[in-house]
Amino acid sequence: ERASERASERERESRDPRVRAEAVQIDDRRRLLLLRRCLTKKHRDGDAQHMLSKKLIEEGDGLPDMMSTTHCDDSLVKVGVQIVETPPLSSPSNPLFLPPTKVGFQVVETRDAALDPNPGGEAWYVILTPSFFNLFRLQFTAIGTFFINVFMTCLEALRLAPAGSGKVREMLRQGQLGLVMGGEMGTFTPMYYIHAKKA
Repeated sequence: ERASERASERERESRDPRVRAEAVQIDDRRRLLLLRRCLTKKHRDGDAQHMLSKKLIEEGDGLPDMMSTTHCDDSLVKVGVQIVETPPLSSPSNPLFLPPTKVGFQVVETRDAALDPNPGGEAWYVILTPSFFNLFRLQFTAIGTFFINVFMTCLEALRLAPAGSGKVREMLRQGQLGLVMGGEMGTFTPMYYIHAKKA
C-alpha cells in the first residue's frame, strides 16, 4: 500500500512542471540537468571578431555577461559540486578540486550538446544563416530583411503592431547575427550540458 502511495506521489510530482524544472527523479536519486549558453574554449577576449559576436549575442538576446564553459565548470567546483567526467577539474591534484560538501551534487557529465548530430547533419546555427533556397531562412537575407522591416513599419503605422515592434525585431536580428558568427567560429554554444546527481 505504501509503495503504491509513493508511486502515485511520484507520478503527481512528475506532472508538476516546477518539480521537473528543478530536478529529475531517476531510480530514487535526485538528478540535476542544466543547459547553459556559454562561450567555448575557442573564445579569445583579445579577438575583435570574438568580442563582436559575444556583444551581439548578449545585446540581441538580452543576456547578462556570458561565461565560458571553463568558468562554468570552475564555478560548479567552487560551490562544492564534484565534476566526475571532466578530468582536469575532477582530479584531486587540481587546486580547484573540492569534495561535494556544500551542495551535495556530483557532476556526472559536462559537454557541448550543440555538437551532437542534428537531423540532416547540419550544425545548430545553420537554421539562422541566410539562404534564398529555404523559405524560413529567406528572412535572414538582405532582401528578406528589407521586406520584413517595411512590413513591420506598415503594421506599426496602421497600429496593428505596437510601436517599437520593428526595433525589437532589429534587436533580435542582431542576436541572430551574433549567434551565426559565434557558431561558425566555434566560440559560442547555446547548449552547454551539465548532468549532476545527488552525492
